[in-house]
Amino acid sequence: MKCWLIYISLVFPLILLGQNRTYIGINVTPVILNTLDIKAEHELTRYFSLQMAMGFRAQSRDSTWQPRVRALRDFIHLKDQAAFISLGARLFDRPERWATEYPYISFELVGAYYNEWYRLGNEPAVLQKINARGLKFGGNVQIGFVSELMDRIHVDFALQMGYSKARKDLLSYYFPSMGYTVFGLDIIGVKGGHLQPIITIKYNLVKDKRKRIREKE
Repeated sequence: MKCWLIYISLVFPLILLGQNRTYIGINVTPVILNTLDIKAEHELTRYFSLQMAMGFRAQSRDSTWQPRVRALRDFIHLKDQAAFISLGARLFDRPERWATEYPYISFELVGAYYNEWYRLGNEPAVLQKINARGLKFGGNVQIGFVSELMDRIHVDFALQMGYSKARKDLLSYYFPSMGYTVFGLDIIGVKGGHLQPIITIKYNLVKDKRKRIREKE
């Protein structure tokens, strides 16, 4: 019982400090792949926060359609369905609670389920449709900075790098939250490696009390 009381006495003040900084946001970069990536962040101290994300991908095309962006062609198959959830933590260096720009680094563990249909062969006579499904687990690291767009609206700009054990059936694929596979891309071409730009527009659910006080002064 004493251990629980000590734990509560230590954690509860941190939670109180973080009540004014809870964000809900959307990462806009995966939208081009019909992917919804919703993120939540809850600050515990001036330097540390917990974060969570979840979302899904739902995309399909016929065998002759090609995406306009050539770089995305290998990542869009006949049917791409996936869902994910991630949990992580963020470290940041905000000199003052009302600072509008500051850097951060975050770490996440991700679990994703995928169900895809893709084709083998280029000739219609030998075209084969293959179905692949399964669970994938991995980890991500984000390095970036936060910028204030408007009052209570902030944006995360970051580059995300991750790793998940490579699939045996495809070299090029995209998993929500993890990103694009990079195998074959010169120096960053690690088998099982993933890369993704991050632009998350997020909303502070409760306005910072100290900021409100400063605005009244």
